[in-house]
Amino acid sequence: MLGLDFENSKKIKKILTIDKFSTAERGFSKGGGPEREYVFFPTSLNRLPEAKDWSRRSYDLCYTGSLFPQIERLLYPLIQSGLKICVVSHSKSALVTHSEVSYEKKLELVADSKFALVHNQLFLTESQAKRVLSSVRLRSHGAFSHLCRNEDVSRSNSFTEFRVPQLKSRLFEAAMVGTIPLVIEDTWNIAEDWFIRGEHFYPVEEANLLEYVYKVQNSDENQPKSEALRLFTQSAYSTEAFVKRYIR
Repeated sequence: MLGLDFENSKKIKKILTIDKFSTAERGFSKGGGPEREYVFFPTSLNRLPEAKDWSRRSYDLCYTGSLFPQIERLLYPLIQSGLKICVVSHSKSALVTHSEVSYEKKLELVADSKFALVHNQLFLTESQAKRVLSSVRLRSHGAFSHLCRNEDVSRSNSFTEFRVPQLKSRLFEAAMVGTIPLVIEDTWNIAEDWFIRGEHFYPVEEANLLEYVYKVQNSDENQPKSEALRLFTQSAYSTEAFVKRYIR
């Protein structure tokens, strides 16, 4: 909603957004335009597959989404380790195990996985980062503010990637079916806005991902954690809960 034309939005009372950094509390939407409210990503209970016992699931870990080079680097060691990995993506990559699948089929594959690799980040190219830095409005946006800490960055040719926070639907989809999220730690950790670390998801450093999977995969806590997570998320973050909380 960054590009919303305020002149043509006078009839809009409120914008519901999964971007916490564009809300008035963060100082971004002050000075005009509709109010913005930070919301969760809802999932319809009618579209969920049948619950599957955690210990009987086919895959050790799944990843759904675009395969940026940063994500491929995370997945390579997992695949080479012999773990059974499910990669659902439209990206053209040898790592993809399932492509061109329906949303329902994707949820089935997630529900047949014990863990889900989750990052709540958007990866920018150098040219995209420079465009952000050239915009006064975007520079004031909290998601991009860390790009502006070094005044010389806009003149640098040495950087090849930038990361900014972006709440992902895959976090909620995994939780909905009791697939325990392994959430990559970052500067923002926005998964904690909606879930409790350690109770609802495992936080993990990129460098220690494979080691961490080995550590937690046989924990006796996983079965009850999976079931509690599924019940909590279906109650708190369904489309029905969304309507009751934000629309009615």
